[in-house]
Amino acid sequence: MRKENIVIWVFLLQVFLLKGPSAIFAKIVSKMLSDRARKIADEAKAKGLWIYSPSYKRWYSPEDFKHIFNYADANEDFLKQLQIRDPLEGVSAGFQRMTEIQNKLNIFAKRVLEYYKK
Repeated sequence: MRKENIVIWVFLLQVFLLKGPSAIFAKIVSKMLSDRARKIADEAKAKGLWIYSPSYKRWYSPEDFKHIFNYADANEDFLKQLQIRDPLEGVSAGFQRMTEIQNKLNIFAKRVLEYYKK
């Protein structure tokens, strides 16, 4: 182990022993979520909305967003493309897409049945 790493570990151990585990853990966790990500989650929560990522086509509740991005670093490009939206828009879009797929499947199934009737 390098000397710099040993010094850091000794320092962290001293702080841990002086302040106790809960204070250290709380401080580390509070620093993990970026300010920008926290603001996005807090704004969505205050408005009663969710967070939508068009690039991933994924919806996050404000609580899920905070939880996920406490452990996964969100880069600036990802954060810029996020949208705060009503999750019912996603439900509506999902039903619309499902209807389109079901209609295509029905047409295909009909073609297959017609083919084998001959």
